[in-house]
Amino acid sequence: MVKYGVFYARFQPFTKGHLDACLQILEGHDELVIGISNPFRESFEFSPVVSKEGMALKKESLLPGNNPFSYWQRLMMMQASLLGARVDLSRVSIVAKPPTFALNAVWHDSLPPRESCVIYLQFDHKHHFENARIHQQERWRLVDLGRVEDYSGSESLSMLKQGNWNGAGKLMPKPAVKLARQFLNPARAEKSKPKYGIFYGRFQPFHKAQLQHCMSVLKTHDFLVAGVTNPFREGIKFNDTVADSGRASKMESLQPENNPFSFWERYTMVRNSLLEEGVKPKRFCIVAKPSTLSDSLAWLEAFPPREESEVYLPVKDPHHFDSAAVYRKLGWKVVLAAPIDGYSGTLARRLMREEKWKELGTLVPPATLKVMKEVARSG
Repeated sequence: MVKYGVFYARFQPFTKGHLDACLQILEGHDELVIGISNPFRESFEFSPVVSKEGMALKKESLLPGNNPFSYWQRLMMMQASLLGARVDLSRVSIVAKPPTFALNAVWHDSLPPRESCVIYLQFDHKHHFENARIHQQERWRLVDLGRVEDYSGSESLSMLKQGNWNGAGKLMPKPAVKLARQFLNPARAEKSKPKYGIFYGRFQPFHKAQLQHCMSVLKTHDFLVAGVTNPFREGIKFNDTVADSGRASKMESLQPENNPFSFWERYTMVRNSLLEEGVKPKRFCIVAKPSTLSDSLAWLEAFPPREESEVYLPVKDPHHFDSAAVYRKLGWKVVLAAPIDGYSGTLARRLMREEKWKELGTLVPPATLKVMKEVARSG
């Protein structure tokens, strides 16, 4: 069984201490899972097990002034810093990690199976101890990371806001400082071919047609952003522009029986399928993508700048056209693509229930089939 070392934080910003911790964990594990906490910078309802003091400390850490970087920006700083340290990115997964303190407890969907991983925590504040207590109550294995080095995120952020790039460079990896400077002082984008191609789906499961769409995006763009929609298998509150037909088809897609795979399982399907196709890990990332049709714009947190991107959108169901309308209204370039016949997530799920693995292997990549078999065995 693969041994995963899990390390998560807000990474506002990503510091040398964070990088050192990642390198330390990689020395003792097959793979590193890095969780970006509070990915969408939204408030949440606290679990009743959290103390008032822990709640107050957590709320302070979530103030807008302490969280200037989006989910996408933090992911890019981390990926660039790891590449700069010559880390093999095929051994690293960077995931969205919802708060452990949240009442809905959807953070489980972001992590590998409990028996296959160890979570590394730092105990700098009281709410970190409460975090640990929640994990321990659910029998997760924990390791005190200790203080690898005192590279303060708050001090780094203060220097970035002051424009003290040299000072920030003493606390942060150079690639992270370079990107942070660009994010805080964005230059006016010149018109050019979009660098980023965005393709997303529920990936319940990730099948061969979706892999073909990913490869098509990579042929025309420098970088693929693969978005896993309905990442934490929650409900949705629609925005006012969605038509009744779009609402109906979207709600059908969100039914529990149509969503057997966690975010981590789908992340693994996509990641390993792309790697098996020979795609270099520096050319793609996988993000948790909230619904475009919700009354929140949280999905913007997961995307690169629209001036540098285009959304590749296969259209099959009514809600796909509603999504395209939202993007265009907000100034995004959308490429509508025809679905590839012969592949269906619905059929793949049925074949899994019937354990028709040979037939299923004609619909899904080997990496997806492996995950599906593991889920079937554990279920």
